[in-house]
Formats: sequence, structure tokens, C-alpha cells
Amino acid sequence: MCPLLRDGVGVDRILAHIHPQHSASAAVALHSGLRPTGALDEDGEQVFGPCGLTPAPTSEPQSRPMAYDEDLAQRIRDLLQAEPNLTERKMFGGLAFLVNGKMSVSASGQGGLLLHVDPADSDELLDRPHAELAVMQGRPMQGWLRVEPEGVRTDAELQQWVDGGVAYARSLPGRKPRSR
Repeated sequence: MCPLLRDGVGVDRILAHIHPQHSASAAVALHSGLRPTGALDEDGEQVFGPCGLTPAPTSEPQSRPMAYDEDLAQRIRDLLQAEPNLTERKMFGGLAFLVNGKMSVSASGQGGLLLHVDPADSDELLDRPHAELAVMQGRPMQGWLRVEPEGVRTDAELQQWVDGGVAYARSLPGRKPRSR
């Protein structure tokens, strides 16, 4: 029996979703008794589960997530070129733009834009055309929006969304550097 489940009270299954390039996370999962199931989630992350777990049968083949829109990523990059403390990181299946270490906006691997906003503003922003609440691992996430490609066709449309994501990221406390 897997060590994670042996002593678990009321726990019948543990899953880990691990980015294919995060070997340290995969090592922790393996050490904890989880094994790759062979399945990929909607973000292209490998699903690890208890020993002997196989992927649930599906009538449709596993599809790999689409690559993010590189033209959209460049448009975002152009808008943020003067932003201090900006970094880019591949995450959530797309290319994310982080301000002070906090995700602000991303060229999404599902098409369009993934945006991090103040959760209190989510409902109001959802009234805009082509915006919807982001769903991650089957759960709607307040404060995370998806904007369809049709909602960022013009530079003015894209600028509004990017400005909102950057403003929220700036409002969050910065991360402390890790001590090594």
C-alpha cells in the first residue's frame, strides 16, 4: 500500500498535478508513494496518483494543450516593457507575466488571456464581453478570468485587461527572497 494512504483517516485517494519540467516536485511525489498515471490534465501537467492507479477510461483521446498565442504574448510584452520587476514564466499552460513575483496576466494555453484580478471585482468584470470566470481543475476561481481571443483583438481592449491585472499584482505583497 502507498505510504500516503496507509495512515490516512478518511482519505481514499491523493492526486498530484505536476508540470513536466518540475523534477523536484515529481521526486517529492515519487518519494511520497505516488506514481505517474500516464494522464495529463488540461494544463498539460502530469497526474500522479497512488500506486497502481491507472487513468480513468475515456471515450476521447487525451489531447495536449494548445501552445499559447505567441503574437498575443508579444503584444503583452510590448505593453509591459517599461514595467519594473517584470518576469515571464511558463505556467498554467501559457506564458505568464509576473509583477513583483505575482502573476498578473498570461497568454493562455487555452487561447486568449488568463488574468488575475481582485476577487471582489470579478463579478463586475464578468459583465464585459468575452470574459468568463476561469475554471481550474474543475473549480470556478474568483479573481481569475479568461478573456476569449475576440476580447483582446484591439490594442485598446488588451490594454484595459493588462492594466487591470498589473494593478492587482502591484497591490499584492511582494515575495521575500528565499534563503539558501
